[in-house]
Amino acid sequence: MRNKTALSVILSILLVTLAGCTENGASIDSHDGGNTAASNTHITDELTENTTSSPEVHTAAVPAVFVNDIYFRFFDEKQNIVPDIDDTWAYLGNIQSSVPGWESPVQNFQTNNEQMIGAEIFHSSIGRIPITSSVWDDPLNEEAVGDSIIVVFNGQRILYISEEAHTEAYKVMSAVVRHSLMIDEIIYSFMGSGNGVILNSYTYLGETTSAVPINEFPTKNLQSNREIVVGMRAYRLPPEDNNDIIVIYTDSYFFYKHLP
Repeated sequence: MRNKTALSVILSILLVTLAGCTENGASIDSHDGGNTAASNTHITDELTENTTSSPEVHTAAVPAVFVNDIYFRFFDEKQNIVPDIDDTWAYLGNIQSSVPGWESPVQNFQTNNEQMIGAEIFHSSIGRIPITSSVWDDPLNEEAVGDSIIVVFNGQRILYISEEAHTEAYKVMSAVVRHSLMIDEIIYSFMGSGNGVILNSYTYLGETTSAVPINEFPTKNLQSNREIVVGMRAYRLPPEDNNDIIVIYTDSYFFYKHLP
């Protein structure tokens, strides 16, 4: 009986010991597994962080059409609509393909505006390019002549010109001299306009007396090359403001600065 009791005790001790080992083993396995999982998660996060690229930012290219092995670009936002198509323009075909808007077309009958696929193209080597404003945004009624195409899209006739034609158009646009004013034999250049000015600390110079054509510089005191400011009051700013000039125009003013 004693032997049986002793054997039972020994077996109980063995069972408890084995259970403890199993629990410890499970705990260790769980701990290792937890570290491994955390490590794997960390690695996965790093891989995701490294492989997930940020959205690409593209700058829109100049609207253009490639045809006849020539790159034609959008002329000017204010001067791009042609009133009509006369017999100097020849029909070439339709736009066939496109590239993304941030790229330039490189194949014939290709554009960088997908919506224009199918639009008609007309070409003229002596296309009339209307010039309605100068590089200084003065209103003009001039024109240049050059290699051009017209794309008929959504009921509008949109003008695109070759690089050579663009050079010719720019010559006409830049023939106008910058808006200037002469004060005491110094030419001041128009820099901008504004509203609200206190004249107490400014020196009154007189009224602008006359204007020369917009393709010339003024040559006399209080003379401009823009008719719009003739008869307006001119003031010199204090020395701390670089002795710049303002001309009071109705409820606003024009600001002029001497550019060496």
